[in-house]
Amino acid sequence: MTAEDVSPAGPAYTEPSEELIEELTNAIGDLVWEFADDLVPPIEGLPEPGRVRTVEQVEMVGRVTNLARLRLLREVGSAAERIAGRVAKKAGRQGVTYPQLGQAWGITRQAARSRWPGVVKVGGHRPPVSVTVAGGTATVQWEPEDDGWRWSANAANGEHQTKGEYESSEEAAAHAGAYLVANSL
Repeated sequence: MTAEDVSPAGPAYTEPSEELIEELTNAIGDLVWEFADDLVPPIEGLPEPGRVRTVEQVEMVGRVTNLARLRLLREVGSAAERIAGRVAKKAGRQGVTYPQLGQAWGITRQAARSRWPGVVKVGGHRPPVSVTVAGGTATVQWEPEDDGWRWSANAANGEHQTKGEYESSEEAAAHAGAYLVANSL
């Protein structure tokens, strides 16, 4: 990957393979197994590890250990959420957009903005674009609070419409132009 591959318009990563996801899952499992041992209190009358234990003793240790593992797994989700928030904030400071954050997390840009409000800094002034088609006019402008583009059009037949939440000025202008054509005289 080169510096040219990293563009504000799209992600600069590839989706993880099934093998990588399996490796990550196994690593998380290994950590949970390791930390679970710290949650298992000493059980009175139980021989030290490595000593002969009865079947009942082995089952009792297994139950307690698995409950400890389950309790730790409950924390994995909330830990991932906290870490994701930190990563999203750092990515936002580095110029990543809400659509990119959403794509990486598997959600919409609106959901990303809701999940991590304020982490993306809106860059400087983005001038409006004028569209004149089929006797009507439209203005396409950036809406920082929506982190998207919006168009407002006055068609030749007297109809007026405003729509938003487009990811680029070109996309918004195309929709505005189609509206003007559909509402010409």
